Amino acid sequence: MSDPLAQVIELLRPQAVFSKGITGAGRWAVEYTEFGRPAFAAMIEGSCRLTVAGQEPVVVEVGDFVLLPATPLTCPPVVPRS
Repeated sequence: MSDPLAQVIELLRPQAVFSKGITGAGRWAVEYTEFGRPAFAAMIEGSCRLTVAGQEPVVVEVGDFVLLPATPLTCPPVVPRS
């Protein structure tokens, strides 16, 4: 059986505009205020907590794949018509 998520990722054809390995220990953080482009990452060692504005933190562990959209999703409130 094929993995449906892997098929979706393959169809998206993600390409690295640039790549960078990030290594850290102890308490540290990286913050991106605007994505601008989709971003993806694979956790190859250790674990971390991923916090995206407006969302609950998620623990990312070895073997996890993270795909972030080009822009944070924000929906304006819908006002019903009278």
